[in-house]
Amino acid sequence: MSDRPENNLFALLESDTIPSARIASPNQELLVPSESGTEDLRRKALIAFLGAGMTPPPSTALLVSSLANARRSVAAHQAGGTPLDQWLEDEMHYSGIRENAAALATMELPDMRDRTASEYSRRHPDRAQQLQEILRYLRAE
Repeated sequence: MSDRPENNLFALLESDTIPSARIASPNQELLVPSESGTEDLRRKALIAFLGAGMTPPPSTALLVSSLANARRSVAAHQAGGTPLDQWLEDEMHYSGIRENAAALATMELPDMRDRTASEYSRRHPDRAQQLQEILRYLRAE
């Protein structure tokens, strides 16, 4: 993995206590800024989506851990050639950050994005704004 700061969630979200935690592989750089000011907006969209439906908002460490776990699971399923549909359905039963992280990690895959977004929207119509914001950045990649 690259040591570029934009690959480090804490460098983008807020300097925190686990600087080695990564949120993106070199080919999945959700938070790479494409222009000035975009970085902060992406950070806010990421936090809003991962924390949607939770009060109080989860800590940055929990955001990082949950998204990293979901991305590892997605990568393992892809490497093993197993479909993600059942894994995602299972994760969606865990309401909260685990569900949100699984949805985001799956939506990072262009071929799964629309189907996952549609199902997430069906389950959580109250989170339409957070979903649309994160989709805007995913589609811009």
